[in-house]
Amino acid sequence: MPANIQFQKDDNFTTVYYQYAVDLSAVERFAQVLQEYSLAKITRIALTEIRDITWGNEQSGDFGNVRLSARLRFYCPADGKLCGCQIAAPAASMFNDDNSVKQSVGERLATEYSQLTGKTVEYRDGWLIGDTSPAPQV
Repeated sequence: MPANIQFQKDDNFTTVYYQYAVDLSAVERFAQVLQEYSLAKITRIALTEIRDITWGNEQSGDFGNVRLSARLRFYCPADGKLCGCQIAAPAASMFNDDNSVKQSVGERLATEYSQLTGKTVEYRDGWLIGDTSPAPQV
């Protein structure tokens, strides 16, 4: 079933969608790992039900903007397909100097993504993407 995780930073929200999750507990475990790499506060997760998150925390940092994301690509050997993961307002510590995701971070997230989906995936690559300008205030 499709899942989603909502991120909040400086009163701006973004929701990241994932194609499949085994259950809501897996989504919450995955969100807890993503929280380690995001400066945004994770506020909500959803699968067949919505769960508000109380353990999320917002942090300051260079990439503290929900319009910036880390985008990672994984390879699934079982079906030969690529899939991906996105983290809003990523922490600068997860990147190399060229804005690629550090290999160790990518491998950890591949392991966690495998737990989320129930399919073994391998980390391929990952990059910082998005817009560095401040989000418009409404």
